[in-house]
Amino acid sequence: MFTFLVTQSLRNRLLVLGLSAALVLFGLFTLPRLPVDVFPDLNRPTVTIMTEAEGLAPVWRATARTG
Repeated sequence: MFTFLVTQSLRNRLLVLGLSAALVLFGLFTLPRLPVDVFPDLNRPTVTIMTEAEGLAPVWRATARTG
């Protein structure tokens, strides 16, 4: 099966090059139209915690929270 595919591709080089060029052009044509959701968001989620603890140093607040 593979040898048949290789021999036919070598016999019809222009057809293979034309189909390859058509696929590349189709890909370049559709690339700008891809929705943004296709690309994953690689940023890690962050959480901001605002605490009020009068009389405690920031180090003690951090250790009391993460414990």
